[in-house]
Amino acid sequence: MPPIKVSPMNPSQKKLIVQVATKLSTLETELNLIFPGRTHLVRASILALASGQHVLMYGPPGTAKTLFIKTLLSAFPDAKIFNIMLTAQTAPSHLIGTQILRKLDDGE
Repeated sequence: MPPIKVSPMNPSQKKLIVQVATKLSTLETELNLIFPGRTHLVRASILALASGQHVLMYGPPGTAKTLFIKTLLSAFPDAKIFNIMLTAQTAPSHLIGTQILRKLDDGE
């Protein structure tokens, strides 16, 4: 297999990458100050956001899970928060909607 060729970045692309990296680093530092002892959660959450992935946090009530996410997402003004408490009785329709389930049943 031939090696993958990567074109060099132009100066404006390099500048943008440095700006984003600096902002994410600052965000990580600030979150670590607000939530001491949660460095792994802070790093994993920032990496998930930067890569377009999801984060699943679980734990007993009162351990600041919601506060953490709301604080993290406050750095992103256009972020939308979807929050639902999952239980054994949570129906699939509560998560994805009954219209989507009907379409799936119809083969769409």
